Amino acid sequence: MRLNHVDLVRSLGNSFGNVEDIIRELSNAGFKTSADLLFADSPANTYNKLPQGLMTYSAFLHLLDCLTAFASAQIFSSSDVYEHETAVEAARFGGETGMRQLDQLFSGVSGIYGVIELSGGVSTVIALTILLRHLTLNPEHSSRWIDCNSDFFVDKAALILDKMEGPGKDTALERLRVHICNDDVKDLNNALFHLGSQLDRTWEDSARPCRTRFLVVGSMNSFFSPSLSTLSSQGHADLTAFMHQLSSFAQNYKLTVFVLNNTVASTPRNPLSAFVSAVTKPGLGPTFTYLTDTTIFINNAEKVFGEHDETLRRLRKREMEGITVYVAEILRSRHTMASDWCPFVLRDETFIEELEL
Repeated sequence: MRLNHVDLVRSLGNSFGNVEDIIRELSNAGFKTSADLLFADSPANTYNKLPQGLMTYSAFLHLLDCLTAFASAQIFSSSDVYEHETAVEAARFGGETGMRQLDQLFSGVSGIYGVIELSGGVSTVIALTILLRHLTLNPEHSSRWIDCNSDFFVDKAALILDKMEGPGKDTALERLRVHICNDDVKDLNNALFHLGSQLDRTWEDSARPCRTRFLVVGSMNSFFSPSLSTLSSQGHADLTAFMHQLSSFAQNYKLTVFVLNNTVASTPRNPLSAFVSAVTKPGLGPTFTYLTDTTIFINNAEKVFGEHDETLRRLRKREMEGITVYVAEILRSRHTMASDWCPFVLRDETFIEELEL
């Protein structure tokens, strides 16, 4: 596991001062991963290789103890696992759009504590609808959104909210907290760390905390795509490390995390799709494919069904001005059946409406 700011802070807590300085000095001394520190040599020999005055020997031993605990796999008894799964099932908050068929498609994944990929041009609208509907129906809950590519539109959120009804409608936008992150991967890691600190304080400072149930991470393609190369593994390692961190974050704070993703061309077709005419796929390459618990792919119906397909002919009959027909498909999932799909309509590229074939 590569050493980074978030991992060290979470493992060391407040035991050390400037963590960035420690990481830099360890890296300069040749210790770039936790394995380098833990297994390369004896603690005494490793300490002698560090810059003089970086830390005392007792502090170094404490660092090793913290890293060992942080990097080790947790062990649970089968009874603990059963109790956890029972609690997860009882605590499902849903995550519905309000459209029956779409909610049935989402029903196997929207209550999990894990990472769900929403890929496609209207994934932002899907995520906004789910969050705002949840906040409208649950006035004691909050949600978070990390805006990585300026894809959070508050005017569109207000329009969607205006169509909803519930006891929490008046304060829904106030309880949807947006974190702006437009710089780089380091900024993204810092945003996640500060969000975790805020969630920690929420539980510590309040007898009845405003429960955060959903987190949306906006499209990260501009952060990771430039470094995803066949000539270097660094970009793939950074993406994998962040997604593992995001998965742990979801488990630790009992969140459903939606990660928004762009699409790219797939030649000759998308092998994971049930539709032979699907010629696009989620972006961020094969590395990203299996780093989420579920991938939900949203595509325009015109790009999914063949030109002479009977289903497409019937869908076109239902299209009117301002309405576009889309298809949501589960490409892969650890929690429900893959290749399941359903059509829905989007009015004015903002409002999700049901479509009966």
